Amino acid sequence: MLNFNVNKRVCKMLEIKDLINFNKEIQIEAFYHAIQIYLKKPQVVNRKLNTTKNILTARTKEKTENLLKVLSSNEDEADILKLRDVEHFNTKLEDEFNHMDEHQEEILFSYDKIIPRNVSKHKSCYQLTIFCKRSNSVSFYAINDCTKILPDFNYTIKFSNNQLQLLLNSNHFQQETNWLQFVLIKKLCSWIESYEEDTNERIESHSLINDEEYSSLYAELKEKYGRKFEEIWTEEVTDPKKYIYEDIAIAAYLITFWKSQQEKKQSFLDFGCGNGLLVAILSLEGYKGYGIDLRKRKIWSKFDSSIDLREVTWSPTTNLNDVDWIIGNHSDELSPWVPVVAAQNSISCNYFLLPCCAFEFSGTKFQRRGPMKSLYMSFIDYLTEISTTCGFKSTLIDRLKIPSTKRICLIGTGRVYESDEFQKYSKKVQDFVDASNKEFTPREKELNVRNCTKIDKNLSEKIVRIIFDALLSEQKILENSNWNCGTEIYLSDAVKLISSDDLKKLKFENGGLQTLLRNKHQIFEVRSGKLKIRKPKRIAERTMSKKVVLKSSPCYFHLYHKQGCPLNDEECCYKH
Repeated sequence: MLNFNVNKRVCKMLEIKDLINFNKEIQIEAFYHAIQIYLKKPQVVNRKLNTTKNILTARTKEKTENLLKVLSSNEDEADILKLRDVEHFNTKLEDEFNHMDEHQEEILFSYDKIIPRNVSKHKSCYQLTIFCKRSNSVSFYAINDCTKILPDFNYTIKFSNNQLQLLLNSNHFQQETNWLQFVLIKKLCSWIESYEEDTNERIESHSLINDEEYSSLYAELKEKYGRKFEEIWTEEVTDPKKYIYEDIAIAAYLITFWKSQQEKKQSFLDFGCGNGLLVAILSLEGYKGYGIDLRKRKIWSKFDSSIDLREVTWSPTTNLNDVDWIIGNHSDELSPWVPVVAAQNSISCNYFLLPCCAFEFSGTKFQRRGPMKSLYMSFIDYLTEISTTCGFKSTLIDRLKIPSTKRICLIGTGRVYESDEFQKYSKKVQDFVDASNKEFTPREKELNVRNCTKIDKNLSEKIVRIIFDALLSEQKILENSNWNCGTEIYLSDAVKLISSDDLKKLKFENGGLQTLLRNKHQIFEVRSGKLKIRKPKRIAERTMSKKVVLKSSPCYFHLYHKQGCPLNDEECCYKH
């Protein structure tokens, strides 16, 4: 039990700022479950934060005021860590809480380091969280200057009589109290109400790495490569920001994990490397490796000549170099093969797999097994089964912090057998693959593009003109001009304007009318299921917002609008 001999400090009385009633009976476990989610993943409700690092968790009968005094006077983490040598210390908050007796006069506290998303702009700070089981309340205290990323005043969240209460002093900035009331409390309510429905085992984000080290490295790599790769991006149909910063995050994760496992820099093969960004980042950071893909990308030629990217149509008989790691980064139909390739590469080869679309060994779509799990989670189970069959000693699962709905990764390391059994296990793995009774068929090297960009030109022009004229049939004058910008209609109504034969042709293009109209972004604006004519932008407006190619195509309004284009030739981004 912690004991402190320090002067008592009086805390100001708190008043109820917000009170929420639940429509159904709520278990107290749901309240603490929601609080623990917030403590572990504060970035979900506060975009200024990246993660937290627990420094100390313990139980004590000491006064809160005394606890605050001790922690605020020992800002050095090393000093705080000395307090670990106390009775009942445990870094697992939920385990420690379950041991508390609600009739005892003791509290549980968690002392955490709060790590900001932008480490170059904001400093890390510390937060003390006090749990009181007698009153079913949780109090939060900023230990040092947190004003830029957290409320700098203490507040309490309490559960009583099936109500969630927010208690704080009234003399604080409205912006900070608004965040507590309308963001944090609402999110806690959502987690509380979904507690009983959430029966799946949770996979915590970055549970296998030091998140503080990752955050620092990610910021460094983002600064080093983000803008650089944006400037050389050549993949026209993809969003550079999504792909570049996602691969920077994956590289930061891998490097952080590797450093925690091995002092030696690891070698790798990116299996189905796509645009090659991950290979480029890892290589530039000093990790020896290469990437293969059946189709060369334009951006490959923009990378440094030292980046090893190879155009290879892989099959199970393809010979690959010995490496420490096989990487499968959204490798689609190659995903189930990643553990197999790693197992057969060498006894010391490991793998990292971030699966996206679900496929069988044959390259056909994976079918969900059982009704209780989603297709994605069923596929994760299938990949885990493959990993076990391949003889990996450990198959770890983690969740990455990337802008994607498919964020779960698998990491296979070690073997359950000795080196003299390698050939025997390689045959066992091959027998497992052969049991599917189907050979792997790689996708075509030349992809058939079906996103309405290759649609027959006459059909495209016909449909665009029908929609364009329909929008202009009802007059609406553009502000500060006499130009008719037309009405706004629902996409469902726009569909009715097109013949069934033409709609069938569009459907074959894997997108339909909405995809076609979105591709015509010079003319139309599609948002929230509605469609209208886009207001023409001046050159000055376009060049201020982003890099654009000017005067590359004719101005549609100049050609087909009865009043022409509302901008003159010098102002318009398109040819008059």
